[in-house]
Amino acid sequence: MFNMIAVRLIRMRHPAQCLLTRRRLLGLIGSVFLMGTTAAPPDDLAARLAQAAQPLAENPPWDWSAWMARAGRATWLLLGDATHGTSEFYQLRADLTRALIEHTGVRTVILEAGALDLLAANRFVQGEESVTLEQALAPLRHYPGWYWRNREFADWLVWLKRHNRRAGATAVSVHGMDVYSIRQALTVLRAHAAQLPRATRVIAQRAAQCWENFAHDGDIYGRALKRQPERSCRAAMDALRRAAETVLSAVTDDTARRAARQWLIAAMALQGAEQYFRAMYLDNAHAAWNVRERAMLAIAESWRAADDATGKIVLWAHNSHVGDARATSMTDTDEISLGQLLRERYGRERVFLLGQLTYRGALRATPHWGGTSLCQALNPALPESSEALLQRSGLPRFGLLLPTPDARLNEALAVVRPQRFVGIIYDTANEKEVHYLTTRLREQFDALLYVETTQPTDAFDAPC
Repeated sequence: MFNMIAVRLIRMRHPAQCLLTRRRLLGLIGSVFLMGTTAAPPDDLAARLAQAAQPLAENPPWDWSAWMARAGRATWLLLGDATHGTSEFYQLRADLTRALIEHTGVRTVILEAGALDLLAANRFVQGEESVTLEQALAPLRHYPGWYWRNREFADWLVWLKRHNRRAGATAVSVHGMDVYSIRQALTVLRAHAAQLPRATRVIAQRAAQCWENFAHDGDIYGRALKRQPERSCRAAMDALRRAAETVLSAVTDDTARRAARQWLIAAMALQGAEQYFRAMYLDNAHAAWNVRERAMLAIAESWRAADDATGKIVLWAHNSHVGDARATSMTDTDEISLGQLLRERYGRERVFLLGQLTYRGALRATPHWGGTSLCQALNPALPESSEALLQRSGLPRFGLLLPTPDARLNEALAVVRPQRFVGIIYDTANEKEVHYLTTRLREQFDALLYVETTQPTDAFDAPC
């Protein structure tokens, strides 16, 4: 029943609002799922949590030594956040990434940003003197620019540049993986066109022209497909992807391979965008979500192959991407996640999934898609939520590796409870319906970072 309602409502909405509808419906479904499955935590849970947790100081650097053995066994290290506008989440994730780079041999960091939006940032951290910090962040100015154009992320880029200066041959690269990168991908496509065989150039020109017909805008493309399916760019993007793979397989020179790899990732981003917006407008938001997850994983794997096919890789993304969807009510609408896909492909021992949660405070978000970011109060989490469960520890901030050595605590963390998910939008009027899914923490993540009271990110373009 809920899937039928979802399809009808989602088809009437702008794609950005579809995710809100999806969350609202999942909240309804999750509420039904929650009935009869929750259990009151044991009376001594607060003490058990406090004993199992690793308290964290208020300011970095933090001590991650107890985490290195556990995380060090993994190849894929996914570090999540419960909101896109919480300063402490950026700081904790940056500092943990620093420790992973210094102690476990991480060579690649990939962000939930446009697949080609971090080319300048990567040149900056590799030490190219011609690239300033402002130039490194400039491609991230498109909406929602405050997501990555903030002091917390900029400080980490500066640290990584200093680290790479000392690291030499083991320097760390930073990349994006998302499909929201149409203009940047077309720029890369054109930049390398002159070095391609004539037949391949023709394929690239057709692909570029197809997007130009829709002003390089995925929403315009999706709406046009609803009226005229024959205008689809699907064949052109598929041909571009095959041509890019052929080009990469044919080159052996290191410099040429780097250029060919970028060209392939541009093709993958354009193909992923076409698939995503086609699914959003012709199918539903759930199908589009799954297309995006698979496209991001494919792009991340391609970047890893470019940097070091055997090396460790850190991914920064929202908890909804990082956590294993099979441990959440996302399964009610057949949605998947990066964490799930990686566990299925590589096995649990090679994948480390970290979630970050907060109970209350303030954050940076917008009340509606396209709106200006605001520094808003974050309401206290629901009394029956996972966040409220963690708040009972009495610790203002802590880390927790899962499962814990405490069997009774593990049982409590395996109970189904609501958990808050806030992305770009924070809809306070419909918070319970829009921003909560039901989850089982112990299966969703391999580790947690919890901060009771949090603050907004320090965005360059929209100060509080």
